[in-house]
Amino acid sequence: METLRRDVVDSTNDEAFRLSAEKAPPFIVVASRQSAGRGQGDRSWYSEDPGNLYWTILWRPRQPAQDFRNCSTKVAILLSQALRERYQIPVAVKYPNDLMIQGRKLGGILTETRVVAEKLQLAACGVGLNVNGDIERYPEDIRPHCCRLRDWLPGPIEVRDLEGLLEEIFSRHFL
Repeated sequence: METLRRDVVDSTNDEAFRLSAEKAPPFIVVASRQSAGRGQGDRSWYSEDPGNLYWTILWRPRQPAQDFRNCSTKVAILLSQALRERYQIPVAVKYPNDLMIQGRKLGGILTETRVVAEKLQLAACGVGLNVNGDIERYPEDIRPHCCRLRDWLPGPIEVRDLEGLLEEIFSRHFL
């Protein structure tokens, strides 16, 4: 599957939807940083640190829109399981879409869709994951509530390995 890499985007989900006007899905958008990363509702996602993962896959879902409502939760569950198995770390899911380790936020999932005449046309699932970033540079109000994968492992993690893990999850369960 094609992966499109960007230095800075407003949001990888927004960039994927923009690119869908010229590219046929499925494809992946990865950015080093996001200037306007989003979480659920109107929450923002701090994504200025290039040591972390900002990743979106855009595809044409096979299921009807009404069966697609829990996509973010399903991705969070599958990713938490994969991270536990691969790295032996205690990743848990905080419903509906957060990845947590011992009460601190590791990452989040945001799924957005485009529906036309009640038919699901496109889905973008964005994953933000604190990997190797410097939490001391995060805004003061969120710093105490965050963690990163690197804190649980002996050294830095290759972000591209996590990209491959996500692509594997989507290929197996969604595409």
